[in-house]
Amino acid sequence: MGRFARQFRHGERVAAVGVDDHARHGYAHTALLARTLRSSDIKPYFGRLRAGNSDTYSGQSYQYRLLHPRRFTYHPFPEKEVILVDDVMTTGLTLTQAAETLHRHGKTVLFCLTLAHAGKHT
Repeated sequence: MGRFARQFRHGERVAAVGVDDHARHGYAHTALLARTLRSSDIKPYFGRLRAGNSDTYSGQSYQYRLLHPRRFTYHPFPEKEVILVDDVMTTGLTLTQAAETLHRHGKTVLFCLTLAHAGKHT
């Protein structure tokens, strides 16, 4: 990701925002990934998009995830355009809900970056 960040050119600085970057076991994966994107064109932000519930999606079905939305809370930052960062994508619902929250606050999500794709659980 660091190499990508150094080569990324957009014209205006964009924000890198980690999805729900709470430190749960001494560190937060999404915060570490967002920090790796720091460059002249990308500014990482921390604690700007937090889940409003404490549900664990790990091992849960797509239906469960639909019925228990993250209800993200947004904390402002100046950049209009965003790279959304998460550690693992399974169904894409977390990223979708995070992007919808940012859109409601006037942000444009350029794209999402994840470390791994776990596949869709049904």
